[in-house]
Amino acid sequence: MNPEEYNEMEFGGCDDRGDGCSTVNYQYANISIPIAVRPKTRTGEITIECCEEPVIECCDSECENGLDLVITQKVCIKIPIRYQIEACVGEESIKCD
Repeated sequence: MNPEEYNEMEFGGCDDRGDGCSTVNYQYANISIPIAVRPKTRTGEITIECCEEPVIECCDSECENGLDLVITQKVCIKIPIRYQIEACVGEESIKCD
């Protein structure tokens, strides 16, 4: 139940016995806490392996009496990476409306 609905309820005000009156009050507040998140990464040992056989292509030479070759080799590069997150919690705060 929100405060507006509660305030619209009929309590009859003060009772007939003289015991007093009832009321409910509300205070709203925004509560905040800063959290800083920092990545931490670390790479392991990088390794390179040849995969498959190299491919050799002959091309027309731009030089007289020459031969141009293009050698293509597929390689596998293994890069191990460790991911971590470090969180730092700051001081909480409260602000009343």
